[in-house]
Amino acid sequence: SELRGVTGLHTVIGLIFISSYAASSSGQDIYWAEFKPASCASILIRHTLIGSTTIDTLVDSTDNANRQVRLDAGARQIYWSEGSKVRRANLDSPGIAEIVNVAAPLRLNGFVLDLVNGKIYWIEAAGVSPCANPNCPRINRANLDGSSIELVLALPVGNYNHSDIAVDGAAGKVYYSGRQFSPFISRVNFDGSMVEPLLMTAVGGVSAIALDVAAGKMYWIEAEGTIPGDSRIRVGNLDTSAPQDIVSFIDSRPRPKFLALDSACNRLYWSFAGFCPNDTGEIRRTNLTTKAEEILLTGLAGETNGIAVNAGADSDADGTADCNDGCPSDANKISPGTCGCGVADTDTNGDGVPDCSVQTPAACCAPATPAALMVAPLLFLGLKRSV
Repeated sequence: SELRGVTGLHTVIGLIFISSYAASSSGQDIYWAEFKPASCASILIRHTLIGSTTIDTLVDSTDNANRQVRLDAGARQIYWSEGSKVRRANLDSPGIAEIVNVAAPLRLNGFVLDLVNGKIYWIEAAGVSPCANPNCPRINRANLDGSSIELVLALPVGNYNHSDIAVDGAAGKVYYSGRQFSPFISRVNFDGSMVEPLLMTAVGGVSAIALDVAAGKMYWIEAEGTIPGDSRIRVGNLDTSAPQDIVSFIDSRPRPKFLALDSACNRLYWSFAGFCPNDTGEIRRTNLTTKAEEILLTGLAGETNGIAVNAGADSDADGTADCNDGCPSDANKISPGTCGCGVADTDTNGDGVPDCSVQTPAACCAPATPAALMVAPLLFLGLKRSV
């Protein structure tokens, strides 16, 4: 891989410094994987700020297999899959580290970060169904630097086509999804015990999953394998019960590909595309309360795949996410008030008028004068006080 940054006409070989960019009004970054449209033989990892017109290319890969992107916003690190490898880079300093390398004949079928416990989980399989031991799918985990690899689950001989993986770090459960073969979503304990099939029927299969553990919800994409075909994004409980459609597409060539959840802002993001080389890509999101859908990026040159957002971004570190903060760059305010962001609504003399609204500095800050004390000035001016 080559890690590079592109801003306007300027290309810098090495790492792009995301923190040096001017933040948008929301201060929220989006990262995604996108096919190079000319050959479809390689993947770009790209970035933008919501509201910005600049798109940056962070990674230029020569491999088009597995296109997931994950973000550790707290550590300011980005992870991506590249062939049978997972790689990591810091967003504020140069250098690429190889975290996972799946040995042939197995290949990488998805990975996820467990930031609660400092682990990375991935699925590896030979990609042949029915599988034959010892090449049936298995779920492994390691530390975030790739050390101390452990086997979580080795699946028995059977038919599999796994697509994605998610973790509930607090409850100690791994969720995994697949296309073609039921069950389409399952889960297992961190120690490999209690495998639970969860979703037995789906439109074609499940291509992506995302968890909102605090709310007890799971989001997933169902899509037919035909082109064009039906697809939909659904939400249900963590055991997939009580499912509901969020958005659906009938007989459509483009379809949702991957998910990214920002539960703090109550928004779900997804990549939306057909197939390289004939289709362009989009990034969309929806408000999970109103179900209002937005197209954030459209006309992207290549098919879009994995997506990540810095969920709950809090630019001023005041404890209120930017999406809910009327002053995302002012740690002392969450709404503009009378004086606007960056200016305190101070009322020094307690007269109910903020200092910023008074033109004369002396008038803004002098103690308020009781009406009774106005008698002396009036007599001094030769005015008679009525009784």
